Amino acid sequence: MNRIERNLRLAVALSKVHGAKFASFLYRTKTGKLARYTMILGASMVELYKKDIEKLETLIGGFETVLPTLTNEGERDGMKLLIQAAMELHSSRVVSLKEWEDGKSNPAYTRADYVEPVPSIPNLMWVTDKKTGDKSLAIKSLWHNIEVIEPGEPKKPVNSAPLTLAKQIIQDALPSRRIMELKLDNIGDARMNGEVLELADRTDLGSVGATREGSNPSFPTSPLRPKPQET
Repeated sequence: MNRIERNLRLAVALSKVHGAKFASFLYRTKTGKLARYTMILGASMVELYKKDIEKLETLIGGFETVLPTLTNEGERDGMKLLIQAAMELHSSRVVSLKEWEDGKSNPAYTRADYVEPVPSIPNLMWVTDKKTGDKSLAIKSLWHNIEVIEPGEPKKPVNSAPLTLAKQIIQDALPSRRIMELKLDNIGDARMNGEVLELADRTDLGSVGATREGSNPSFPTSPLRPKPQET
């Protein structure tokens, strides 16, 4: 089955999904990890951003309450950094909410010019490679469970600035931490709408990674579920 046929079959299957429904995909990441991703298709990004904003406002209020009680200078500096990180994330989510309601991406996002939703198929989008300009299709949805089949290579450590690390800590507490993108080229099979689509042998799957983002707050899933580690 060639690439066009594979992508067409997946696009047709995705177009039949209405509301929040479970689907699973055999997928290989850029680190070589092979896993079965159970996803919830049909997540509402508008509701997701609203929940993020509410959570961030609660966190900021809590941080600001604790700050005056701290006497250690290092602890005070750390709390101030968390407040700054939460405020910047809050401002970003407010913009994202407005832009998404208008059918656009946040212009501050580094990938804003490279992601384009596919009309009439909410779970599907075009992703343009920054370096090559090549376009590929990806599914954007909420991950529910990940069953690792082959571990792949360990993720390389990254030296991040303190503010970036503070944002990562806070982002891991937000509903949006569980949205992921799965590129269609790296999907081996798809199980949705009561059918199984056999698309490629696992040895033929490419090596483009899954990236994460958010959640569907209306779906009853645990807020303490650990996040996936690959990107």
